[in-house]
Amino acid sequence: MKRFVPIALILAGALLSACEPGPNPERPHYRRSLEVRTPAGGCSSFVVPNGFGLGWEKFNHRVAKWSVRLTHQPACRPDRLEVTHVGGIFSTSSLSDDRPFVKFSYQPVDDRDGKVRAARVTIQDVVGVDGVVHGTERLTLDELGLRPATSYVAMVEGLHYDTGIAQGPQYPSLYNPSRGYTTRGMGADVDVAGRGDAVDLDYEVRLDIAPTPERPFMNSALVHARIGVLLDVLVVAVDDTDVLRSSVGYTFRHEWPLPLAAPQDPTVDSSGRAFSLNGDPGKPAGFYGLTGFDFRLDFDTDCDHDTDCSFGATCNTSHKCDFGFGPLGEYMREYAVGLEMTDYDRPSGHAKFQVDGYASNASSLVAYYPLRYRFTASMAWVQTKAAGPRKTLEHVFDTGRVELPLDLDF
Repeated sequence: MKRFVPIALILAGALLSACEPGPNPERPHYRRSLEVRTPAGGCSSFVVPNGFGLGWEKFNHRVAKWSVRLTHQPACRPDRLEVTHVGGIFSTSSLSDDRPFVKFSYQPVDDRDGKVRAARVTIQDVVGVDGVVHGTERLTLDELGLRPATSYVAMVEGLHYDTGIAQGPQYPSLYNPSRGYTTRGMGADVDVAGRGDAVDLDYEVRLDIAPTPERPFMNSALVHARIGVLLDVLVVAVDDTDVLRSSVGYTFRHEWPLPLAAPQDPTVDSSGRAFSLNGDPGKPAGFYGLTGFDFRLDFDTDCDHDTDCSFGATCNTSHKCDFGFGPLGEYMREYAVGLEMTDYDRPSGHAKFQVDGYASNASSLVAYYPLRYRFTASMAWVQTKAAGPRKTLEHVFDTGRVELPLDLDF
């Protein structure tokens, strides 16, 4: 029997998208640039994020503005978290009665012995139609405010997406880019390598936008879309201890969430998220952070016959339901990634970690498709006595922007 996506909802979505105004010439312009936000001498006191995510209490939405970042000031040891979440016109409507929430985990670091120094760097760039942007920036140690060190490591400090930036001349007038897009993945990766009195900082940011049947005007804009990104990077110079690294990956599947049921999708079993590292015996637990993460989402239903597919789709030769415009995007309820040290034996230096990559399209109204995703993450661990315990922050706020205080006490 053919599966039916709720037709009334598809028609409503199409009508809403048709009424959205065109681009505004006053939209912010984004370009590739880099800003070092570190005073001379570098930072001996700083904050290391090791988990962040945004979600919605009730519904799934487009991604329009998605931002979790530490504030610029104080320059070295920011004491507030800056969060922005907007998911299109429905997320800002009084009719939706929905609010976003943020999850954030972090460690304060204060190294008075001079063994660890950090620089805070922000990269501005634009993601285009291929869904990814990457580059390499060479920075001198003087520019970063760092001294030569035994090793260097780069960690993801924060991430910002904004679909409502200035668009090119080919962008269609019937869709407002600030309404956002349905997606099928996101991610960021950073790496750094010493080059004498300089370092090469490699970066990649991804936001994979994709069509959905009920939004023809949005779909026509996707091939012309420009998405502004800000990637905050913590470049850490380390002496007298090794930087240990690892990575983890897994595949997970959610069945089609029941309409009007507001389910909370499950997480991967802990055994699939756990890994171990052997550090230096006798050294402290130190701090750890994410060097990269990646969500690859799949909403394209497997099929053997056309009758296995939703209304309007056919079963193609790859045994995937196909609406005629390529892989599907979806409204998302949550994206979140987190890293935690679950156990540490100091005499042996043996540590256990767990990494979580969570994505959900569940909704109190309707989710159109089942969700499969491939999640990967990479991390780095620095054993130093200068690090405080891991702290967590969870907060519900009104759609838009908010600043939240951090607890930086050891």
